[in-house]
Amino acid sequence: LPVVQDFEELIHDRITTMSRKETTYKHILARTLVMLVSMALAQAIPNFSNYMSLVGATSISMNNFFFPPLFYFWLTDYKVTLWQKAIFYEVMVFAWVFAIAGSYSAINTIVSFSSSTSECG
Repeated sequence: LPVVQDFEELIHDRITTMSRKETTYKHILARTLVMLVSMALAQAIPNFSNYMSLVGATSISMNNFFFPPLFYFWLTDYKVTLWQKAIFYEVMVFAWVFAIAGSYSAINTIVSFSSSTSECG
C-alpha cells in the first residue's frame, strides 16, 4: 500500500528495509494506525458507499474513457485519421455524459438519504 509506505516514511525515515525482511515495532504500529484511522472514517461517515459512488462516477469514467484518448491526441500531436478522431471524440463525450449522469445519481442518493434521516429524528 503506497499510502501506508508514505505514512511510514513520515514517521521514520527507514522503517522498512529495501528487502522487507525486517519488521520492527514501528512498522507494525504505523500499519495498525493507518488501518484504525481508515476504519474510524468508514464508521464515522454514514452510508460511506454513497460517497464512494460519487467518487467512482467521476474518477473512473474520466480515468478510463476521457483521459486515454486525450493523452493519445497529445502524444501524436493530433495527427490521427478522421475516423480515429471521430471515435475518440465520441468516447470522450460519452465519458462526460456518464460522469455527469453517475454524479447526478450519486448526489441524488446522498441528498435523499440525508433528507430521510433528518425527518426520522
